[in-house]
Amino acid sequence: MKRIELVISGGILILLTQPLWGGDASVMLERIGKLVVGQPLPAKMLTYDLDLNFFDFAEYAAQKDATHFLISFFAVWCEPCVKEIHQLKADQARLRRHGVEVILVSVPIQKDGRPERKAQVVTRKFLKEHRISFYTLLDKNSNLARGMFGVLQNSLPKSFLIRKDGRVEAIFDQAGNDFIDQIVAHAEGGR
Repeated sequence: MKRIELVISGGILILLTQPLWGGDASVMLERIGKLVVGQPLPAKMLTYDLDLNFFDFAEYAAQKDATHFLISFFAVWCEPCVKEIHQLKADQARLRRHGVEVILVSVPIQKDGRPERKAQVVTRKFLKEHRISFYTLLDKNSNLARGMFGVLQNSLPKSFLIRKDGRVEAIFDQAGNDFIDQIVAHAEGGR
């Protein structure tokens, strides 16, 4: 007799007759929404860039010389997010020297938690006003943030340092003054 597993991820009910990777279904429950250091990214992240092109991490990483990718979740109204993005912008050359490429992920929610209906326009305007040129993804329904990365509105900004092979190297909550130093140390394997 087959076991049927019900899993809720990002508000989507998934019905499984077998775990996706052939292991115990309880392990899958732990993995969804709780990306941890050493764990690989999901094969498909199901999100798009600002031009509405599908984003495939493995394909993107293969085209870049970087050894690590900092995936940084932000909201346009979030002051700590803006501060973190400006830190990344100011130290962009240093990060690149150490093999780190920055990818921003706009989480289109308003301060009160309601979805931002004009997310693409609002994000583009924010990037233009702040002169930010990082490759930016749009997490239109917050499925990526909530469902795969476990990022909630009150935990922004949150960044994940991902190795080129797709494994999580480090997770950063709300950048401090030594944020860039921490990224570089992890990218160099010093911590």
